[in-house]
Amino acid sequence: MKLAKLWAVFFLFFLFFLFPQKTFAAFSFSIDSTSAGVVSSGDQEVDVNLSIVDLPSESYFRVALQKESGGSYYGYVKNNNGDWVAIQPFSADCSVYYRASDTSIISLQLQFKLGANEIDNGSYNLKAHRFTSTGSCSSTKATNDYAVTVSLSTPTSTPTLVPTNTPVPTATSVPTPTKTPTPAPVKTPTPTPKSGSTSGSGTTSTPVPTKVLAFSSQAAGGSGNINTAVSPTVNLSPTPTKSESTKKPTPTPIKSGQTAVLGVAQSNLSKILIGLGVVFLAACGIIAFRSFRKEDGPML
Repeated sequence: MKLAKLWAVFFLFFLFFLFPQKTFAAFSFSIDSTSAGVVSSGDQEVDVNLSIVDLPSESYFRVALQKESGGSYYGYVKNNNGDWVAIQPFSADCSVYYRASDTSIISLQLQFKLGANEIDNGSYNLKAHRFTSTGSCSSTKATNDYAVTVSLSTPTSTPTLVPTNTPVPTATSVPTPTKTPTPAPVKTPTPTPKSGSTSGSGTTSTPVPTKVLAFSSQAAGGSGNINTAVSPTVNLSPTPTKSESTKKPTPTPIKSGQTAVLGVAQSNLSKILIGLGVVFLAACGIIAFRSFRKEDGPML
């Protein structure tokens, strides 16, 4: 009887060591390393390596930046389709992140970038989260954080160049050469010839002979002898008569082709006037001579 009990204990001991009881460890994951500890631009891609222990089921993973003091999360993570997905609040749909369907994996590499998020430079914590594929996307945080420094280049504001009023050279006006005035030929006024001799004072002297006849009283009565005494008196004193116009004759412009004709006309007119003067003086002399001769002769 004792031998049977001993064989039963030995058999159970053998079964315990032959088929050891399977033990299940608690799930956990952590950030193992990153490809860069400083983020200098929004397009800089950072590789984040995760260590996973006993992944219980299909899950979704993401990594994001958060200030040391807490607050919002920043960044983008690349999913299985190669699309960059912005970090959403915890209450949002988690299926947009990187999906891990193989529960046997012990490591996972995620790609992260800051993107177009406008954040201040300084010290940040890179944090990783795992989300369940069922239910309300409950999350589990990695056991550690990774320190990252954000040092974005501050955009230098390009100074706006204010255009200065650069004086535009104005076209210098070239002075137009002034034409030298050509002196016009001065036309010598030719006085219009008039009949008679013209003195410098503008009066024309025309000798008018005046005869004075003396009749006797008998001749006036019509009886007796007629004693006619003819006293011819010749007044040789020219009676000055003013010309019709005392104004100076207006000079008549003479054309170049008329100069010779006017000269000939003036010459002929002078000869005629001289001839008339000679005839007139001769007539006056004859009349005077006959008058004196009658006075010296016998009275009838």
